[in-house]
Amino acid sequence: MQQGKINLTQNNVRTKDIPLTVHLIPQTRLRLGWKKLVDDYYSGTDNLQDYASVRNILDSVVAEMSKDPKRRFTFPDVKFLQMWYVR
Repeated sequence: MQQGKINLTQNNVRTKDIPLTVHLIPQTRLRLGWKKLVDDYYSGTDNLQDYASVRNILDSVVAEMSKDPKRRFTFPDVKFLQMWYVR
């Protein structure tokens, strides 16, 4: 991990150096029913419209996250999470 400092300035006068921590959190954004039916997005069917397989995304993310408990992932589409959990 690379660390650095950021200079805070006020009216072009440097006030202090503080460490800067940046958190990169992977996220996917799939819009429910945007181009395909919800089930098609989930299963990855109807790829002529848009390629997406939510089931594969969630399966692979959970597999990778289980390797390192410090990993995090955000997923805003709760309907897909519910479908994945139930199936």
